[in-house]
Parts: sequence; C-alpha cells; structure tokens
Amino acid sequence: MNLEDKFSKLDIIKVKLEFLRTEYEQNQNALSRLDDIGFKLRTWAITICAIFAGIGFNNKIKEMFLIGVAVTIIFWIVDMYYKSLNDFNFITRAHKLEEFINSLDLESEESLNQLRQRETPAIATKMRDVGLGELCWTIKNRLHIHLIYLSLILVLLIFYAISI
Repeated sequence: MNLEDKFSKLDIIKVKLEFLRTEYEQNQNALSRLDDIGFKLRTWAITICAIFAGIGFNNKIKEMFLIGVAVTIIFWIVDMYYKSLNDFNFITRAHKLEEFINSLDLESEESLNQLRQRETPAIATKMRDVGLGELCWTIKNRLHIHLIYLSLILVLLIFYAISI
C-alpha cells in the first residue's frame, strides 16, 4: 500500500466519522423538537381544561366539564403518539449511534475496517410510523405523563360532581 492510498482511506474514515457526528446531532435536534411538542401539548391541555372549567362555573353549564374531559383525553392520546415517535425513531437511533461510536477504537485495525465497510449512514430525516405495540409500550412506560392528564380529568370530574 502506497502513501497516497493510505491518505485516501484516512480521508474516507474522517468523512464517515463526520457523517456519524452530523447524524447524531440531527437526531438530538429531532429529540429536542419532539420533547418541545410534548411540553406544548401538555401546556395546551392544561389551558383548555381551565377554560372549560371556567366556562362551566361562570355559566352554570355542567356539560362543559365533560367536554373538557373529552378534550383532555384527545390531548393525552396525541401526546402518547408523539412520545412513541420519539421513543422508537430517535431515542433508539441515538442509542445505536452512541454504541457504534463508542465501540470504535481508531487505533485498532479491526475497528478501522468496520468503519471502512460501513455505508455512509442515512441522515435521519424520515420518521417511521409506530405500531400499536410500540404505542402500548410508550403508554406503559411513561407514567409521569399520565399523572398530568389523570389529574386534569379528576379535577374536571370533581367540578362536574360539585356543580350537579
């Protein structure tokens, strides 16, 4: 192997490492965006819940509390869907990228060969849809989010019972 071939292989490795770094950063940005969407959904759910409670109390319309419960459940479902997209598209990908990058030993010929043979990763721009099983996993493992929505529903039901 001559010196020119060695430099071109090193350049290829540098480019692939740069692609890995870029993909990892884009993946982290997508995670941040989806977390922000979830936070906004919960904020809107609380706001709309308060609006329905206020209308129900001010106008003595007890059905407004039940409408508030229905709207809260819709927000809850949408939030769980976005959380499952987050879990199964970006968190999984981030773990795989971290494992691959951490497994690289650039002093080892075996790791360099592994990196040379690796195709340039497709930068994560397209999300795959999640199935019912993945959505159920997210629902089971995100209990802290459920507390927010269950609290809102409980408050609305208590207000409904009081207004009767």
